[in-house]
Amino acid sequence: MRWRAPLAGVVLWSAQLTAHPLTRPSVRELTLWVEPPQARLEYVLLLGADVAAPLRLTADTNHSGQVSAIEGNRQLDQLTREVIHGIRICSGGYCRQPESRELELVEADGWNGQEHLHLRWRLRLSGLESGVQIEDQGHLSGVHLTQVEIRGQTDRLTRAGPGDPEGVVTRFAWRAGKSRKITAEWEATVGSHWLVGLVVALIVLLPFAPRILRARGEH
Repeated sequence: MRWRAPLAGVVLWSAQLTAHPLTRPSVRELTLWVEPPQARLEYVLLLGADVAAPLRLTADTNHSGQVSAIEGNRQLDQLTREVIHGIRICSGGYCRQPESRELELVEADGWNGQEHLHLRWRLRLSGLESGVQIEDQGHLSGVHLTQVEIRGQTDRLTRAGPGDPEGVVTRFAWRAGKSRKITAEWEATVGSHWLVGLVVALIVLLPFAPRILRARGEH
């Protein structure tokens, strides 16, 4: 599938990417769309020629000089597994890796006919009552810069930014070697508390259900 460029605001600080493809740096762009009680994570790799070329050689398993659709999809599947394996999602005191069902979008553009290569993934994360912390430990040789933007309902954020921020920062970047941890917290919605209360009430009352039903039948 053809890669579609992210919204312009995501790459405001990436003007250098318009340089000649042979000198264009490779960048990882993470965009967290806040939509309490859920969020979407867009994970984009904008790869310059020096990083894209080795990936094409690996994908071109029959050494034809071209990456076929089957070869491209096979390589993209491998890259998808690596990206997913490097992500950890923490919310409500529980941490986990993304599940395959949360993967909404996988796109690639540039296997043939151009120097650069664009890869894009989008994850939909739900059940985030009061926020989320995302840690990315993915590594791709030659990608030394990670740029992050938090978008969406940012007016609801109480704490956001890199690592464990004290305030709200919605745009930041890391160089290679930095721990990539994104935090976004908001006030829990009334609906979330109501749902939790309902579940607790059902758990408490469930053992008494047969007795209650018998009493109603006797009357």
